[in-house]
Amino acid sequence: KPFLLLGAFAYFASAVGWWAADTLTVVILFRALSGIGSALIFSNAQAYVGDLAPAGSEGRYMGAFGVADFMGFGIGPLLAGVIRDRAGIETVFLAMAALYAVVFTLILTVLPGRPPHGQGGIEKLTAPWGAIARHPTMQALLFFRICFALATGVSMAFLAVHLEERVGATATMVGLVFAAQQMAGGLSQPLLGRLADRFSRRWLVFAGASMMAAGFSTVAWSDSFPVILAGMVLGPGLAASLANVSAQAAQIDT
Repeated sequence: KPFLLLGAFAYFASAVGWWAADTLTVVILFRALSGIGSALIFSNAQAYVGDLAPAGSEGRYMGAFGVADFMGFGIGPLLAGVIRDRAGIETVFLAMAALYAVVFTLILTVLPGRPPHGQGGIEKLTAPWGAIARHPTMQALLFFRICFALATGVSMAFLAVHLEERVGATATMVGLVFAAQQMAGGLSQPLLGRLADRFSRRWLVFAGASMMAAGFSTVAWSDSFPVILAGMVLGPGLAASLANVSAQAAQIDT
């Protein structure tokens, strides 16, 4: 819980910092702070849900949790766009700060320090880093996460630029691509979580990663907006959801 609180405060401070920033250096510094907040929130939130999950149902629990994750990433760009059009870019960051103030308050007042019905996750946390790094399943999952993060980072940084410059897409069309991608992945999480509890998680991760690669490739060989939109929905949307929920379930089970 303290780590989650620190993460929420880091995001709150970053939002205020971006609102007040007047140089690129300041923006970069607060962007780094938001990265620390992300590490504190997402890893600990997943661990919390993992402790709640009964044995054999890790996929379902991570799938249900993933709905909020994906839907937030999908609704965020659209909501921020509306706020920007109506009230200006500065208000976007103030709205973000307000949301994280609410998040901080909810964590502080509502969330128990540890999962109330955990399955003994405290003992699992005693494994040394060396043992985790040498575990073959964890090595594979770490490599997958690195590759996934690289692909996602490139997409978030440059896909909008490509769509505007090469495809002639408007800002609304760009927002539609990101929103549709994330919402498709979010809404499919519960179903895909059940698949991760019934079938080989290793092969589901492999299938999801392969489909992600195919979806991303549409940007390289097509300048058609409908084709790229379909590729992003099927690849970084649905396929990423399948790979992620299966990888998270395998990580919890390990």
